[in-house]
Amino acid sequence: MKDAAFYFPDGGTSELWGAAVTACGVTRAAPGAPYPPNPGQHPGDHLFWLPRGGRILDCYQLLYIAAGRGTFASAAMGAVEIGRGSAFLVFPEVWHRYAPDAETGWTEYFLELRGPAMDRLRAAGVLRPQSAVFVPGVEPELVEAFETLRRLAGEQGMGVREQMATLGMHLLARIVFARAPGEPSAEERAVRAAQSRMLERLGEGFEMTELAREFGIGYDRFRRCFKALTGLAPKQYYRQLQMRSAETLLLHSRRTLAEIAEELGFNSAFHLSAAFKEHAGMAPLRWRERGGEGRPLVTGP
Repeated sequence: MKDAAFYFPDGGTSELWGAAVTACGVTRAAPGAPYPPNPGQHPGDHLFWLPRGGRILDCYQLLYIAAGRGTFASAAMGAVEIGRGSAFLVFPEVWHRYAPDAETGWTEYFLELRGPAMDRLRAAGVLRPQSAVFVPGVEPELVEAFETLRRLAGEQGMGVREQMATLGMHLLARIVFARAPGEPSAEERAVRAAQSRMLERLGEGFEMTELAREFGIGYDRFRRCFKALTGLAPKQYYRQLQMRSAETLLLHSRRTLAEIAEELGFNSAFHLSAAFKEHAGMAPLRWRERGGEGRPLVTGP
């Protein structure tokens, strides 16, 4: 996963669909590093400089912390500690600031929303600056949705911005109305964390035994728990994530098979083609030509 930030006008989408995603991206802030780590990726009016900086925007921004921890502060609710699996919403015309903890850094996914639908939710009291922090938990589905949004942001074509608008509102609803589940077991926490880690590092490649060790569980036990919760062994789950991403890139981009293979961590276009043919029953370029027709029913993630 590479850091990325996309900014663009809504092009009228907010009027037609009620909302528009006008920015999105992902940032990995390393422990002890200056924040923001890549200021050149953002417009000048979106930057603030620590330790005393802050800002006021003319839009809504939703941030989800997939790893690490830090602090969020606003004029409406003061300073709040933000942990992994937490999210917070920035409101128009409300001063705010946020930053990762120097010891841990963090991985943040963000999206920027504008439009009358957002204003209606605020007017109805569904969205309130005084209650801008949410704890949806470590949810691989949220990371996957943010990653899909990020990939769509780099594409062109009819309906792409509309897809982003509906996906952005879907993410907002998922986070704002998330219910706090019962206390999960240590094994379930490890599996959910592993699912998120797979999504965060999709394409980088890693050994599942090392992943289990990272969460303090022997691999055999980790594998049993993972399969019990997801229906798939860890390696199968990871391959399904790769295939889902390949489907998205084949349908919504003009990247070559070699470029897609490199992004998803395959040794070559040949290896990706063989894996995709096993997954979909046809070669990836043939699948692209048919517009995804005959898409297999994907089990698992």
